[in-house]
Amino acid sequence: SENIPTDVFNRRNSINSQTNTLWIDPLAQTFYVEPNAYPSGLFLHSIDLYFAKKDTTLPITLQIRPTTNGYPHPSVVAPFSEVVKMSSDITVDDISPTSKTTFTFTSPVYLEAGEYALVLSTNSEDYELYSATIGENIIGTTNRITSSPYTGSLFYAQNESIAEPDYTTDLMFAINRYTFDSANGEVVFDNDSDGPVTTRRVDCDTFKINAKEFIPAGTNMTHT
Repeated sequence: SENIPTDVFNRRNSINSQTNTLWIDPLAQTFYVEPNAYPSGLFLHSIDLYFAKKDTTLPITLQIRPTTNGYPHPSVVAPFSEVVKMSSDITVDDISPTSKTTFTFTSPVYLEAGEYALVLSTNSEDYELYSATIGENIIGTTNRITSSPYTGSLFYAQNESIAEPDYTTDLMFAINRYTFDSANGEVVFDNDSDGPVTTRRVDCDTFKINAKEFIPAGTNMTHT
């Protein structure tokens, strides 16, 4: 089906049983943007992942998706948040998670406070990522993992039905965000000397700026 699903719980109704096309639930790890820490949201720069194995040729795709009732959205992707890595760009360490692979977004990805999912998809079964499971030992040590460091859940990749969460295992990852220096700024907009407004020579007493503004908490914007 080419329909874009809007509900993670009712996707079976859209499956055409006459074909071999099925829904695909990729590997996903949910995470939370804390509203108390980030009341205006945040901008993502990149995500670090730790691979134990990889395919020899096929790429892997990372996306940031919103969640619905704690489940990764089946089709909506945050703007600018899709990154495709070729196999040759993946760093692998099959002994311990000491080598990271950084997925850098082409543009800052803005996320409001709330829950999101880090989603990974590929056509290969050879990719393996490091994770941590409560009750098991940290690799190379005798230290027991006793609690989850995240508020999210891991969803295993499936080719049918709905994604199933694992509340005892979390993916090993690091999210890198932007920090901005606080300063006063000023911008001036001028009409193009060859533009349509100039050629028509339209006089006006009042005009309206048709633009969408993003004003973080603790800042302000004025027009003169």
